[in-house]
Amino acid sequence: MFYNAQDAAAQIDLRQVEAARQARRNVLHAILASAGSQFLSATWAKKSGEVVTRVYQTHAGFKLLSGDAASDSAKQAVATRKENNPHLVNLYDMSAHAWRSLNLDTISHIEIAKQSVDISPPIV
Repeated sequence: MFYNAQDAAAQIDLRQVEAARQARRNVLHAILASAGSQFLSATWAKKSGEVVTRVYQTHAGFKLLSGDAASDSAKQAVATRKENNPHLVNLYDMSAHAWRSLNLDTISHIEIAKQSVDISPPIV
Protein backbone atom coordinates (compact mmCIF):
# COMPACT_ATOMS: atom_id res chain seq x y z
CA MET A 1 0.00 0.00 0.00
CA PHE A 2 1.39 3.40 -0.96
CA TYR A 3 0.92 6.56 1.04
CA ASN A 4 1.53 10.08 -0.02
CA ALA A 5 3.06 12.76 2.19
CA GLN A 6 -0.36 14.10 3.16
CA ASP A 7 -1.48 10.66 4.41
CA ALA A 8 1.73 10.29 6.43
CA ALA A 9 1.24 13.74 8.00
CA ALA A 10 -2.36 12.88 8.90
CA GLN A 11 -1.21 9.68 10.63
CA ILE A 12 1.36 11.62 12.64
CA ASP A 13 -1.31 14.15 13.65
CA LEU A 14 -3.62 11.34 14.80
CA ARG A 15 -0.83 9.82 16.89
CA GLN A 16 -0.14 13.20 18.50
CA VAL A 17 -3.83 13.69 19.30
CA GLU A 18 -4.04 10.20 20.82
CA ALA A 19 -0.89 10.85 22.88
CA ALA A 20 -2.43 14.10 24.17
CA ARG A 21 -5.66 12.26 25.04
CA GLN A 22 -3.74 9.59 26.95
CA ALA A 23 -1.70 12.18 28.87
CA ARG A 24 -4.93 14.00 29.82
CA ARG A 25 -6.52 10.70 30.94
CA ASN A 26 -3.48 9.93 33.11
CA VAL A 27 -3.82 13.32 34.83
CA LEU A 28 -7.53 12.72 35.43
CA HIS A 29 -6.88 9.22 36.81
CA ALA A 30 -4.34 10.72 39.24
CA ILE A 31 -6.81 13.42 40.33
CA LEU A 32 -9.57 10.85 40.89
CA ALA A 33 -7.20 8.55 42.77
CA SER A 34 -6.26 11.45 45.05
CA ALA A 35 -9.94 11.86 45.99
CA GLY A 36 -9.82 8.68 48.04
CA SER A 37 -13.27 8.19 49.56
CA GLN A 38 -14.26 11.86 49.33
CA PHE A 39 -17.14 13.11 47.27
CA LEU A 40 -16.28 14.95 44.08
CA SER A 41 -18.12 17.11 41.63
CA ALA A 42 -17.43 16.63 37.92
CA THR A 43 -18.54 18.81 35.03
CA TRP A 44 -18.65 17.16 31.61
CA ALA A 45 -20.30 17.57 28.22
CA LYS A 46 -22.88 15.19 26.79
CA LYS A 47 -22.82 14.23 23.12
CA SER A 48 -25.66 16.72 22.59
CA GLY A 49 -23.39 19.49 23.87
CA GLU A 50 -25.28 19.93 27.15
CA VAL A 51 -22.94 20.61 30.07
CA VAL A 52 -23.71 18.54 33.18
CA THR A 53 -22.39 18.75 36.73
CA ARG A 54 -22.94 15.82 39.07
CA VAL A 55 -21.68 14.62 42.44
CA TYR A 56 -19.83 11.30 42.45
CA GLN A 57 -17.88 9.05 44.76
CA THR A 58 -15.00 6.80 43.75
CA HIS A 59 -14.61 3.07 44.44
CA ALA A 60 -12.59 3.92 47.56
CA GLY A 61 -15.78 5.06 49.28
CA PHE A 62 -17.36 1.63 48.99
CA LYS A 63 -16.51 -1.76 50.38
CA LEU A 64 -16.19 -3.74 47.17
CA LEU A 65 -14.87 -7.21 46.64
CA SER A 66 -11.65 -6.35 44.87
CA GLY A 67 -7.92 -6.77 45.01
CA ASP A 68 -6.70 -10.12 46.32
CA ALA A 69 -10.21 -11.07 47.52
CA ALA A 70 -11.66 -10.91 43.98
CA SER A 71 -11.93 -14.04 41.87
CA ASP A 72 -9.53 -14.57 38.98
CA SER A 73 -12.36 -14.07 36.46
CA ALA A 74 -13.34 -10.77 38.11
CA LYS A 75 -9.73 -9.57 38.00
CA GLN A 76 -9.51 -10.53 34.32
CA ALA A 77 -12.81 -8.77 33.55
CA VAL A 78 -11.58 -5.54 35.18
CA ALA A 79 -8.29 -5.69 33.29
CA THR A 80 -10.06 -6.30 29.98
CA ARG A 81 -12.50 -3.41 30.53
CA LYS A 82 -9.66 -1.03 31.39
CA GLU A 83 -7.71 -2.10 28.31
CA ASN A 84 -10.67 -1.86 25.93
CA ASN A 85 -12.09 1.38 27.35
CA PRO A 86 -9.21 3.55 28.62
CA HIS A 87 -11.41 6.64 28.33
CA LEU A 88 -14.00 5.42 30.86
CA VAL A 89 -13.92 5.47 34.64
CA ASN A 90 -16.57 4.03 36.98
CA LEU A 91 -17.95 6.40 39.60
CA TYR A 92 -20.97 6.25 41.87
CA ASP A 93 -23.51 8.92 40.89
CA MET A 94 -24.95 10.21 44.15
CA SER A 95 -28.11 11.68 42.58
CA ALA A 96 -28.99 8.55 40.57
CA HIS A 97 -27.81 6.17 43.35
CA ALA A 98 -26.12 4.04 40.72
CA TRP A 99 -22.71 3.31 39.21
CA ARG A 100 -21.97 5.27 36.05
CA SER A 101 -19.19 5.15 33.48
CA LEU A 102 -17.81 8.63 32.94
CA ASN A 103 -15.91 9.47 29.76
CA LEU A 104 -12.63 11.10 30.81
CA ASP A 105 -12.33 12.78 27.41
CA THR A 106 -15.39 14.97 28.09
CA ILE A 107 -14.59 16.21 31.63
CA SER A 108 -13.89 19.94 31.88
CA HIS A 109 -13.91 20.58 35.64
CA ILE A 110 -13.50 18.60 38.88
CA GLU A 111 -13.95 19.80 42.45
CA ILE A 112 -12.66 17.70 45.36
CA ALA A 113 -12.70 18.88 48.98
CA LYS A 114 -13.34 22.46 47.90
CA GLN A 115 -10.31 22.40 45.62
CA SER A 116 -11.23 23.21 42.08
CA VAL A 117 -9.37 21.79 39.07
CA ASP A 118 -10.09 23.12 35.60
CA ILE A 119 -9.01 20.62 32.98
CA SER A 120 -7.73 21.72 29.61
CA PRO A 121 -10.45 21.66 26.96
CA PRO A 122 -11.65 18.15 26.22
CA ILE A 123 -10.05 16.43 23.24
CA VAL A 124 -12.85 14.76 21.36
